[in-house]
Parts: sequence; C-alpha cells; structure tokens
Amino acid sequence: MELPAGWLAGIAVLAAACGMACAAALLAITARVRQRRDLRDIVAAIEEIRSGKTRSRVELEPGSELALVADAVNRLGQDVGIRLQQAEHADDGLRAILETAREYAVLATDPDWDIRALGGGAPTMFGWESDALVGRSLSVLFDDTGWKDILPKLARRNLREKGIEGRYGLRRKDGSTFPARVTVRPTRPAAGDATGFVIVVQDVTAETRLEAELRASEERYRRLVEGLPAAVAVLRGGLVVYGNAALGGLFGLSAAEVAGLRLRDRVATSDVLVFQDAVARLERAQEGESESIRLTLLNGGGLPAARVRAALTSARHDDEAVVLAVLFDETAERRLEAELRHNEARLDEVVEAAAEGLVVVADAPSGGVVRMTNRAFLEFAGLEKSDVLGLSEDELVRRLTARGEPGRSLAGLILSHPTDPARVRIEAEDGRAFEAMLAPLRGRRGALDGRVLVLRDLSATAASERSLSASADALRRGKEELEAAYREMKAEHEDVVRREADLHRVNEELRRLDAMKSDLLASMSHELQTPLVSIRGFTEMILKGRLGPVNAEQTRGLELSLRNIDRLIGLIDNLLALARMEREVESLHLSVFPLEPLVDEAVELLREATTQKGVQVSREFADGRFQVRADRDKIVQVFLNLLGNAVKFNRQGGRIDILVQRGDPGFATIEIHDTGMGIAEEELASIFDRYYQAAGSPSGPRRGSGIGLAVVQGILRLHGCSIEAKSRLGEGTSFRFTLPLAVGPAEESPSPRESPVDSPPAPSEVRPSEPTPPASTQGRARFRIIRRS
Repeated sequence: MELPAGWLAGIAVLAAACGMACAAALLAITARVRQRRDLRDIVAAIEEIRSGKTRSRVELEPGSELALVADAVNRLGQDVGIRLQQAEHADDGLRAILETAREYAVLATDPDWDIRALGGGAPTMFGWESDALVGRSLSVLFDDTGWKDILPKLARRNLREKGIEGRYGLRRKDGSTFPARVTVRPTRPAAGDATGFVIVVQDVTAETRLEAELRASEERYRRLVEGLPAAVAVLRGGLVVYGNAALGGLFGLSAAEVAGLRLRDRVATSDVLVFQDAVARLERAQEGESESIRLTLLNGGGLPAARVRAALTSARHDDEAVVLAVLFDETAERRLEAELRHNEARLDEVVEAAAEGLVVVADAPSGGVVRMTNRAFLEFAGLEKSDVLGLSEDELVRRLTARGEPGRSLAGLILSHPTDPARVRIEAEDGRAFEAMLAPLRGRRGALDGRVLVLRDLSATAASERSLSASADALRRGKEELEAAYREMKAEHEDVVRREADLHRVNEELRRLDAMKSDLLASMSHELQTPLVSIRGFTEMILKGRLGPVNAEQTRGLELSLRNIDRLIGLIDNLLALARMEREVESLHLSVFPLEPLVDEAVELLREATTQKGVQVSREFADGRFQVRADRDKIVQVFLNLLGNAVKFNRQGGRIDILVQRGDPGFATIEIHDTGMGIAEEELASIFDRYYQAAGSPSGPRRGSGIGLAVVQGILRLHGCSIEAKSRLGEGTSFRFTLPLAVGPAEESPSPRESPVDSPPAPSEVRPSEPTPPASTQGRARFRIIRRS
C-alpha cells in the first residue's frame, strides 16, 4: 500500500526530530558524566588540601562549567602548600631552639591545665618520659607549697591573660624537689579566649645556692665588721649609711640610731673643717685612695667623748661613691701614756726618798754614763745632782776618789765591773759603816745594759739590832705572861665545852620545833587551799552573773573580795613552797627551754596589773637567744614574784626594765629594775630572810609578807644560782640573778639535786586583778577552779 506524499514528509520530519532529540539527550548525558567526573576531581583535591597534602593541579577539559572552581582549588592548593612549607620551617626552627635550650623545660597545656606537649629539657629536668607526662595535670610537677602558691594566681583571669612569672618549688618523678623560675603565658588565636597555656621552667638550684652563699658571705662579713674593736662607718654625703656596734659605743647609740647620723655633728668644732675637707676630697677621688686624720669626737651632750685616729678610704657602695671610715680610739692610749709619765714621776719620788744611796750607770758607745742617782748617794759623796747626772763613769770614779778613803773603796768597786752582784763594806772616818753592792743591769735578751750601785747605811741596822734585842727580851716576858693566860684560857675552854653541850641540846630541841612548825605550816597551807579555791570559784561565778544578776555595788564588792582571795591564795602557795624548801623535799623537773618566751609569758600574766598602775615594761636580750636548763614552772614563779613586787611597790606611771645577758661561763644574768620607792641600804642584807618585811621608808610601815623573796632565793639555790639586790630610797630597786644555760640536747639526765617528790603544778591561766599577790599562785588557783567547774 502506497502512503500519501504528505505522510511520508511527516514521517521524515518526525524521524529527523527523533534523531535530533536522541542526539540532544546523548549530549546531555555526556555533559553530565563529564561534570560529575570534574566534581569528583575537585572534591578529591579539596580533601587532600584539608588533610594537609598537596597534589598536582586539577585539569578539566576546555569549556567545563567547573573551570572557575578548579582554578580556585588549584590556587588554594598552592597557598596551602606554601603555608605548610613555612609551618614546617618554623616547626623545625622551634624544635632546634628547644633542643638547643636544654636548661629550659617548655610545656603546653589545655585550658584545664592538662599537659598536651612538652619539649626542651623537660624530660631530663623532671625525670619523666615525654609520653608519660602528656595528659597529666600540671600539678604533678609542683610540690605542695609551690602549687598552693601559684594556684590562686592561675585562677585569676587578669593574671592568666597578662601572664605569670615567679619562683616556685617543683617536683621530679623520684619525689625530689628543686627551686625553679616559672613563666606562664596564654595561647590564643587572633581574638578570643585562650586555647591553652605555655609554661617555661628554668632550674635555679645553682642560682639559689649562690644567693644563699652570698647571703652567708654578707652575714660573715657583717659579723666580722661588727666584731671589730675599731669603729667602722660607711659615709655617703657625710651621712652614716652603715655603722658597727663599736661606732655606736663611741656615742652611746644603738645600731638604729647610728644609721643616718651626720658624723660631722659629732666632731669637735676645731676638727670639723679638716674632717669635711677630707671626706669631700675622697668622695671625688679614685677608689682606694686613703687619708689619715686625728679628730676629737663629742657625745650627745656636746662634751668630748674620745680622741680618735680616723683612717678614711674612698670606695664604691651601690654604684655610688662613699667613704669608708675606720676610727681608732686613742683615748685609752693617751691615758696610758699619761699614766706612764705619772708612774715615772712617782718612781723618781720613791728613788729620791729611799734611804739607800742609788747610782745607775748605763752603757753607751763612748763608755758608761750616769743616768740616775738619789739624795742619799749625793749626801754620801758630797756632790750635787746637776754635777753627777750625765757624767762619764771615769769622771765619777775620779770625783769619788778625790773624796777620801770611803770614796776610793766605792770607786774600786765600780771599776771592777763584776758579772754577778758584788758587795763591799766601807768604814767611814766618822765611825759610820756602809755596805755597797754593785749589780749588772741586763736587757730583755740578757745583754748587759749597765750597772746599778746601791749604798746602804749600816748604822741604822746596828740600831735596829739593838732594838730587836730589846724586843726579844720583851717577847720572852710576853711568852711567860701568855703561858699563864693559856692556862686560864684552858679552864675557860672547858667551861665553854660544857656550855656548848647545853647549847647543842637546846639547838636540837629548836630544830625539832622548827620541823614541827614547817610541817604544820605545810599542812595548814594545803588544807586552806581547797576551801579558798572553792570560795574563789563561787565568788567568780556570782561576779559573772551565773547565779543571778548583781548590781554595780555588789560587783565592786565581789571584785574586791576576789582580789583579796587571790592575795590570800598567793600567800598560802608561797607558804607551801617555803615549807617544802625548809623540809628539803622540793624537787626539780629539769628541761631545756628558750628564756625569751618565758619572760614574755610572765609579763603578759601581769598585763592587767601593769595596766592598772600605768607601769611600762621593757625587755632587752643583749646577746641573742638563750636556752636555759631548769625547772620551767619554778623559773616562771621566780619571774612572777620579782615582777609582781616590781609592780606592787612601783610608783604610778613608773617603769620596769628587764635585761638578759650572758654572765659567767654557763650562766645567763637577768636584771629586773623598777622605779619604785626603793629599800633602805641597811635592810638589803635581810630582805631574803623568811618573814622579813622591809619598810617603805626609814619611818614608814613594813610592807609585803616576807615570803616571796625567800621563795625566789630558795628556788634559785636549788638550781645552783644566786640573787642579789641593789636599791636606793626614792629611786628604785634592782634584782640581779643567774640561770644555768643549756649545754646539751633537750633531754638530759636528771640533776643529783633532784628528789623524788613532785613540785607544785605549773600555772595554766593567770589573770591577776592587782599587783599585790604573786601571779604564779593566782595562776594555780584559777587553774583548779576551771578543772572543778
């Protein structure tokens, strides 16, 4: 069947359209496949860039729709490659720096202070393997003190942001510690909070050791300068920058008062310009130049204090020009020279007044020369002193020979030049007899320096012999009288022996009565303590309102009663201590303890009493700290009794000065001085006697109980120590006593003086209301009240 021509044309058109559609679809499919392939290449390139790798460029077919994207990815790859190379170079440089700086340990942490990385000398410094530290807290590297010091700073935001620097104690893996300089800095991006911290650690053990050695060296030099007998001062601009103890001793000033002293103000007016010129010249001079001048120094009152030789030397101190002044006190040297001249004058007077004639001939290159003679020799020789002194030995012999026979004998003795003392007897024409002795004079090394001639008149000796003979006769007669007196004394002695036996019996009876008295005193004191402590406890409870309210008038009455009860308890405790010492049953519980806290404790226990009376208390420990070996409770009682008396008998607004210093070897000396009414001189010898009460003035009433000082003396005697008192009426009293210093460790064997009986309990709480009762007894009373309540 043949189709119409129009249909054939339509079919041809439809076939052409289908072919074109298929071709278009095939092209679209091909383009989509190529686009997906390009996208895969681009994504692969981006993944490689993200992973830090670099690859060759992304090559797409010409005309690809993703050509711009591929070009951007290629440029990004190039930039990332360049940045990676730069980062690798920087990392290599940082690693080289860390490897080079092995003395530093570098650690990186996260914001929670957990270690994430470390480098430098960290493994060597801390003894940890690198991997072992990663993930641990930073606190593992600090000792307890160091971490407690740095942790508050790490917690403060402002300190973290600006960084932390300081010296702390760090810890190694083996537990050993070392000092280190630690620097903490935050790590953060260009903006925002810190993403972690970098810690740089430097071991400063050697530096710390050097600093300690430097401080020790400075301390040694300071002690060396302080121990010099000469006064040393460092001057800057005329002011004393430093002065040792000897400088303060010249002016009676302390070390604090010496610093800043204008030395020119203590120089006598006649020497001020010389001193100022020398100091100014040396401050401008080269280091090491010196000059020596002599000055007269003044004390605070403007009076001459010392004559010194000042050795001035230019030096540098804190990079500034200073003058080092060493002052040598010549006052004692000048005084010694004056005393020597005075002694020479006295020696001349003694020689001149001697009854024996004296001539001293000294050897000289030209021969012997007369250097000394006296009146007795000149009278014998008939010469004048001006004619003899300075004469040669030959001229003296010639003049003596011209005086006749006695002179010729004397001249012959002088010319004999004996090596040992030689004597001759000379008979004068008038009947007088003389004895002449010539002895050599030798120097320190035994060399012959001259001769000394002594001429003695024997006439007086003969008269003395006659007088001695008469005295011998008198002695014989006296002997006979003495024998008769001895017989009488023997009879008296027998009578005395009989009386001594009677006295011994009386003494034994008195001793027995005294022992009964001591036992009764101890028993009564002990029995009185219990009710008094109970009375005091209830009185204090009433006063504090525990048993009901009290008004003001009742409060005053109760406070007065409490003070009197304390006074009575103190008196009873002193009586008990005195009775124990009388019965020789008091024991010592020895221990080694520092003296300064004990003194402070005693002063604090009397704080209320001193405040009520306005008494100022000062303490001075002259030679540093003291370790005492004694019974601490009893020594507290000694201080409280003495200080209590010093407060009680002081004037209103007075002073008490306590001075502790080293005394005899093995002992400390303590002096307590008050400004009270004083004690009459005739009573000082009796104030330590039991029950003795000193008067406030020559006509005033007796004061005190007469027990406290006896107890103090008894306690000190148990320790092998002593006490003495000095006082003047109206000026105050000083008590000076000793305490044994510790020479061994705190635990030592007991003293042979100890007995097995326990001593009274130590005071635990003392709050004295007034200075009258001994504070130690009040302390025991209050201690018992607390225990019973």
